[in-house]
Amino acid sequence: MNGSYNLIYLLPIIAAVIGWTTNYLAIKMLFHPREPKSFLGFTFHGVFPKKKAQIAEKLGELVANELFSMQDVTKN
Repeated sequence: MNGSYNLIYLLPIIAAVIGWTTNYLAIKMLFHPREPKSFLGFTFHGVFPKKKAQIAEKLGELVANELFSMQDVTKN
């Protein structure tokens, strides 16, 4: 009976560690490696560094169309 109570306290701790680890790895995979690296014939590159030009272009379009218009900039 006492062992099952210990498990009740241990499960949230294990879940938190697993959740933190998966979040850490996901963020790490988005940004690293910054330069392409080859390993056993496969090339690895972070998602954001790999698509930097496309992301910058789309972000510029979004800011120009949705956030600021040319009238807003010249108005003040």
